[in-house]
Amino acid sequence: IASDQYGRLLGSMRADGSGDGVMVVAVPSERVPTPSARTGEIVPLVALGFCVLALVRIMRGRRGLVAPFPYWPAGAGLQKRCGD
Repeated sequence: IASDQYGRLLGSMRADGSGDGVMVVAVPSERVPTPSARTGEIVPLVALGFCVLALVRIMRGRRGLVAPFPYWPAGAGLQKRCGD
C-alpha cells in the first residue's frame, strides 16, 4: 500500500501474489504542516520542565517523612545533653 501525506491511497499490490512484484507510484514530496513543525522543541521542553518541577515538589514533601538513616535507632547519637 502506498499513500500520500493526507492518507489517500495511491497504489496497492496483493501480498499473497505468486510472484515478486514491483509497485511504482508517484509520491508527492510536499510537507504537511503539523503542530510539532510549528512549535518546534518548545512544547516537549516545557513538558520536561513541568515533570522536573513536579518531581522536586514531591521529593520536598517527602523529606520530613523519611528518616535520614533508617538503620539507626530513632534519635541515636542525635540527642543533645544538658550542659553541652
